Amino acid sequence: MADKCIGCEIQDGSFEVNGGFIHESKNFNVIQDWKIPIPGFMVIQLKRHIKSVSEFTEEEHKEYSTFLYEVRKAMKEVLDIQTVYLIQEEDSVHFHMWLLPLYDWMEKGITNARKNCYYARDNMNTEDNMKRVNEYIQKLKDYFKE
Repeated sequence: MADKCIGCEIQDGSFEVNGGFIHESKNFNVIQDWKIPIPGFMVIQLKRHIKSVSEFTEEEHKEYSTFLYEVRKAMKEVLDIQTVYLIQEEDSVHFHMWLLPLYDWMEKGITNARKNCYYARDNMNTEDNMKRVNEYIQKLKDYFKE
């Protein structure tokens, strides 16, 4: 395995993620995207190092759909996020799926997802927005504790 896999560093705790893990199962966890300050921008990660859903074990495959459902349901019920883009790129280093909320300020369409992320990265690192990001993290953590 290549050195400096950010996914593996997050899993083993050598790379600290703002807000930490929001929810965990045996094989997966979810975090707020730490580079793009869009409130409710979640990243589901497999704890094991692979790139593709086609490499899941049978157990991971079965667990994944339930985990994705739980996270997405919480986003809708707790954060009132009505629409998300599910994005998984197999050319990344470590399996993860983005759950990118669609807000009114965003340009619609999957082809604009990266553009919206760049906008947020460059323009939304404000105190008010980061407060909202952290509030969303805490709301989800509280939901999953119940």
